[in-house]
Amino acid sequence: ACSLHQEDDLFDDSSANRISEALKNCKEILIAPENGWRMKYYPASGQFFGGFNLLVSFDEKGNATIAGEISDSDDTVTSLYSLKQSAGPVLTFDSYNEIMHLFCEPVGGIGGDFEFTIMSATADKVVLSGTKSRNQIILVPMDKDREWSDYLDNVFKVQEEIFLGSFHLTVNGKEVGAVMQDYNVFTLTYSGSDVEVVTEEIPFIYTDEGLEFYQPVTIDGVTM
Repeated sequence: ACSLHQEDDLFDDSSANRISEALKNCKEILIAPENGWRMKYYPASGQFFGGFNLLVSFDEKGNATIAGEISDSDDTVTSLYSLKQSAGPVLTFDSYNEIMHLFCEPVGGIGGDFEFTIMSATADKVVLSGTKSRNQIILVPMDKDREWSDYLDNVFKVQEEIFLGSFHLTVNGKEVGAVMQDYNVFTLTYSGSDVEVVTEEIPFIYTDEGLEFYQPVTIDGVTM
């Protein structure tokens, strides 16, 4: 009678072995870039403070070295990381790091994550999801010949050059709205097609050449 309800295995290997293999693959990807990763780090649910650059390298022994725009460009802090399974592979920075955990402090922090579900991982891009904020965090490899301090110095230079607080929004040569800045978030006010005025919050992150939005914004058929 029992044989009537016997089901064939759907996988070629046990779940424990498949989990172990997935974590091993993630670790190999994380430690592969010889100059580490640029982490586009968005703390706080809703991206209320915008994004921040963290530069991270991982080694085989479980050490993570981190630099970032909230510190001096030549400052680095090394702490521990681990990979575990919890409804998918999870990357955890599980010992205190003065740069990353500044975002996560229970008093004075801004709702940052130090645990991330790995949504996808390739040599060119790792997509994470903050376990608390649910923000999408993207890692892209740093150029192997680029000094971390040089990259961050250029980020600081861009911040100094464009940190004016208010801007004009021009689409196809026509001024259509205004932009105000608070932290790394733009508040965009413009004339919409269906209503007279539209207000939109746009979180962004600085780069060494300008800035990137958390997600694309389309106005009058033009996508930024």
